[in-house]
Amino acid sequence: GVRNALAMSLFMTQDYHACLALLQSSEAAIASIPQMQYIYAESLVKAGQTAPGGERLEALAAAHPEIAEVHRGLAEVHEKRGERPQALQQLHMAIQLNANDPKTYFDLGKVELADGNGAAAVSALEVAVRLAPDQAEYHHELAGAYLSAFRMADAEKERQIYKKLSSQP
Repeated sequence: GVRNALAMSLFMTQDYHACLALLQSSEAAIASIPQMQYIYAESLVKAGQTAPGGERLEALAAAHPEIAEVHRGLAEVHEKRGERPQALQQLHMAIQLNANDPKTYFDLGKVELADGNGAAAVSALEVAVRLAPDQAEYHHELAGAYLSAFRMADAEKERQIYKKLSSQP
């Protein structure tokens, strides 16, 4: 109902602490709603409560392995723990479930870049930019990946796109 809609709105505006406060008071009511369980778990992670958020995401992934966002959330937990192979595995699972989510490709590119896999990072970030060309942050990350692959002209082109997009109101 209204409480869930408000929680979703708070989540979308990245007010994770307010979202948590609202959902904690109605935890029993959201127990049967996977989307709200995901929002609760992801809000915990985003609010810095990685361990309990990760536990909830793992339980949700076991009960609902078909939800791509849950795997992306688990990837973030693994990355925060320094568990890059597990993070990569979760991101690839998320892509298998939803091959059109630019955020998953963006996250994959960042993990690959942090892991020293420049070519894989470039590939993932190029897909993210193709799927969401208006996201300045994606162009910025792709510019960095191109730099790591010594593709200076491509890096400069992406940097210019980033500057143009980030200067827009």
